[in-house]
Amino acid sequence: MNDYQTVWAEIEGDPLADGSLVRRVLPHLEHDAFVGQHRPSRERFVELRLTGATIGSMPKRVPKMRGLDVKVVLETPRRAVIQLRETTPMRTGQFEDLVSDILALLDDSPGDGAASRIIERVIAWQDFFARRDSPLSAEAAAGLFAELTLLNETMIPALGPSRAVDHWTGPDPGLQDFQFADGAIEVKSYRGTGSGQLHISSERQLDTTGADNLFLAYLELDERQDGTGATLSDIVNASHDLVKLSPYAASQLGDKLLSAGWRGSHADVRTERYALRSVEIFQVLNDFPRLVPTMLPAGIGNVHYRIDRSALEPFLVTIDHMTRVLGFTNE
Repeated sequence: MNDYQTVWAEIEGDPLADGSLVRRVLPHLEHDAFVGQHRPSRERFVELRLTGATIGSMPKRVPKMRGLDVKVVLETPRRAVIQLRETTPMRTGQFEDLVSDILALLDDSPGDGAASRIIERVIAWQDFFARRDSPLSAEAAAGLFAELTLLNETMIPALGPSRAVDHWTGPDPGLQDFQFADGAIEVKSYRGTGSGQLHISSERQLDTTGADNLFLAYLELDERQDGTGATLSDIVNASHDLVKLSPYAASQLGDKLLSAGWRGSHADVRTERYALRSVEIFQVLNDFPRLVPTMLPAGIGNVHYRIDRSALEPFLVTIDHMTRVLGFTNE
């Protein structure tokens, strides 16, 4: 992913008092992409002149968010102009993050449907800013690292990029982390010493209602600030590399990473490095140690509890068993 900080810095440092400063980016594409700044207002903007690719099915929802003006002109079925303009003089980094992500999406997926993918991504950013802007907590970062590890190393090889990303539902807090027709997978990470504990965040998390087969993927991580291992940013980039040949998967992955609370500038905050110690798979059967809604007295809910890893030995299965039960095929 390109870093446009140098481009923005050059524009900011230009002495022009009145007019517009413009820099062309992504010159290798058939499309024309520009970033710039109006003077004297110093409002920054990006303009994408998309040509040669079909527009695609545009979303009915028009992106609207505080501090950003969005203009879309559909000139022909194969030509569109998209303008994003920052309408606040404050430099919070949000606009830079959004523009970097949009340009990366266009660079990775410049073909048919590019315009609709870009507008969908702007909508995803709108939803992101409505929910949060602070960096992920250390616990949430480790959890996302674990989910992406399973996505990269198990799901994408077994299912292919599009199906794997479709089945990743971890960014939706109401669902298990991977959902399939024949079951689901909940992913847990552990960063301490010893055999570990699994933090269960609700009485519904290990409830098999509606899931014929429920598996729990338990990833033990060594966490350190320096040395070997990968950062969350590293594994996010690895995920992008694995799906970049599929425009649909690349677009969906970006949307879901935003839903999970990730934006590129958070890489400066979440600098922990993780080394994967082990991946274990447990099948949640009737006698699995857990609390589910049917076990709780009326009026009791929002239950948080921990399970000792040592209690789960009878339920240990192989990854091959899990993928076979869930009916994975690469179509």
